[in-house]
Amino acid sequence: MLPDLAKFFQVKYLFNPVPPYFEYYGTFFILLFSTLLILGLATFIFLRVKKDTTPGAYRVIHNFQNLFLTFGFLGFLYILMRFVGAAYISSRFVLVLFFAGALAWIGYIVFLLLKKVPDANKKFKKEQELAKYLPKPKKKK
Repeated sequence: MLPDLAKFFQVKYLFNPVPPYFEYYGTFFILLFSTLLILGLATFIFLRVKKDTTPGAYRVIHNFQNLFLTFGFLGFLYILMRFVGAAYISSRFVLVLFFAGALAWIGYIVFLLLKKVPDANKKFKKEQELAKYLPKPKKKK
């Protein structure tokens, strides 16, 4: 039986200082936050292996890495606080703030993709083009 979604937006339900352990969504949240941690580690490895990324792409991938690792770790911390029954830290409102923060961070990454990355890539290509004409250092014998 699924919970009533209209009840979720009631102030009493949302700000309950000590909500019960996850009634319906416990495994969903564990899988979600595990996936975020795995994606964070995968992007970390990707950035270490792939050295020839442009500065704009590196910046975006690095921001996604930070997003995945931060929210994966904070999610498991939230699950732990919910399991322990810590007052106010485990309230449902914290989960709403959590997802609002994730949406804001994703909005920032989209802003980077649309505004900052094209300029950084143009600057990088221009620097590479000009570097062809610089004298090379002489090899020592």
